[in-house]
Amino acid sequence: EGCSHNQDYSSIDLESIPPDYLPRTNYVPACDAATYRSRTPEWNGKPVTDYFRHVNRRKVAPTGERTLVPSLIPPRAAHIDGVLSCTAEPQMVLDLLCMTSSLPLDYFVKSTGKGDCRDDLLAQFPMPKVADAARLLMLRLSCQTLHFADFWNAFPTVTSQPHGWASADRRLHRYASRKTWQADVALRSDFAQRQAIVAIDVLASKALGMSLQELLTIYRIQFPVLQQYERDNLYDQHGRIVPTATTRNGHDCVSLVALAKLLQEQAGFDIHREYHPGAPDTADLLSKRIKLTPRDAAVLQVSERCTVADLTATTEVRWSSHDHPEGRLIPLVGLRYTDPGLEPRKQRIYPTPWTRHSREADYATAWDSLGT
Repeated sequence: EGCSHNQDYSSIDLESIPPDYLPRTNYVPACDAATYRSRTPEWNGKPVTDYFRHVNRRKVAPTGERTLVPSLIPPRAAHIDGVLSCTAEPQMVLDLLCMTSSLPLDYFVKSTGKGDCRDDLLAQFPMPKVADAARLLMLRLSCQTLHFADFWNAFPTVTSQPHGWASADRRLHRYASRKTWQADVALRSDFAQRQAIVAIDVLASKALGMSLQELLTIYRIQFPVLQQYERDNLYDQHGRIVPTATTRNGHDCVSLVALAKLLQEQAGFDIHREYHPGAPDTADLLSKRIKLTPRDAAVLQVSERCTVADLTATTEVRWSSHDHPEGRLIPLVGLRYTDPGLEPRKQRIYPTPWTRHSREADYATAWDSLGT
């Protein structure tokens, strides 16, 4: 609703959607169902829309963050010519997703100089043996709703394996091993998804016989936009990327990073500290008065002269540890914000510490921790 230009989209908060969530679409068939069915390609005597399919952006952009932008789409979903889809046996679809989501294969696409990725380019992709660890991560990334349950259920040997992380970050708790899909199998936070992609990059590189130095060289030379995002992104203790936009789809926004800097200058707010509710230093911080710009005050729905308490709230984060690998809930104070660029639209709380991460350092750690 209300789509007026080609960038008029909202990001989906995967931690807030129901299990049966369906995103909206800007396209509907322009003919009756029988005509649409007659035009649908078939595989094994059935329309391709009866199968799970690998899909990637057809128009590749070598100067962007990534080129292919692959995904998994479920049965009954169709698409326009802006993307290319293909189907095969489930394991081949999953392995193709693993490889096309990796940095080495993205580099391969960049190196061809092609502006479109159609079946002639897809046919050139190397398909080495993919590790079960990469398959499990890709399943957790892809199977976000019950519309993907049958795909998850097709891999009981993979999904029953324990899920470990190369990183010891306390925001990365152990995920349930389930042969049958449930909502808690999916990786939903920005940070968990980032760490999964880092691991898939490493496992794909090993499968292709590359060295760590070759992976790092590809990243340093061929992915400057991705490097910029890595330098800019801050992750809160929920694993969310801290919002930085000042406008989104025609809506005024507040950069929480800029707001935090203002709070640091006026009240001593520190993005590198934990603020526990009821602690004396937290109470002292919350009582301090600050002055906002009229624009930010309007977006945040507070007065221009307010206290830090007016901008914050308490939330519970899930931290893992050696004694609690599945995670335990810890109350923290964070900045509260309703981001107009996220759906569903609701207030979210961004607790500190906020952290940046080095992809090169994480590649090195994962390379030593993960097998082939």
